Amino acid sequence: MSKEGKLLDRVDDGFNYFYDYRLEELKEDDRYYIKAFMNYIEQLESKVDKQAKALRKLGSYHLLNK
Repeated sequence: MSKEGKLLDRVDDGFNYFYDYRLEELKEDDRYYIKAFMNYIEQLESKVDKQAKALRKLGSYHLLNK
């Protein structure tokens, strides 16, 4: 597995860890900031996915029009 794949697995494990039960054990202000970090990561992930799709589409277009 690549270095990036391992990092994504660790981040996914962290999300599951906090969402499953850990957030409820934290203070309210800690929950607030952790949720903010998690939301930010999700937004970045969404942007990266959109850009990757656009690049794949652009690459396919250029391959078809050579």
